[in-house]
Amino acid sequence: MGRTACSCAMSGAEVFPRAAVAKHKYAPQTAGELALEAGQDVTLLDRINADWLLVSAGDRQGRVPAAYIIDPAAPSQVR
Repeated sequence: MGRTACSCAMSGAEVFPRAAVAKHKYAPQTAGELALEAGQDVTLLDRINADWLLVSAGDRQGRVPAAYIIDPAAPSQVR
């Protein structure tokens, strides 16, 4: 019995893990970052800060810029 995206968005609390999609291709700049392809399915594991997310894709895990992720649970991205 998890929260829905709607109740999460209204309460302001983030629920992890949750599904998302890479918006753009991303090439890692430092160790610990994860390469992404545009349209790639990822799992959001945690929010590091306002600009970075911890994600997994398959058996890989790493940091990616939040701006490169389409998060259906984010109020500004729900259409």
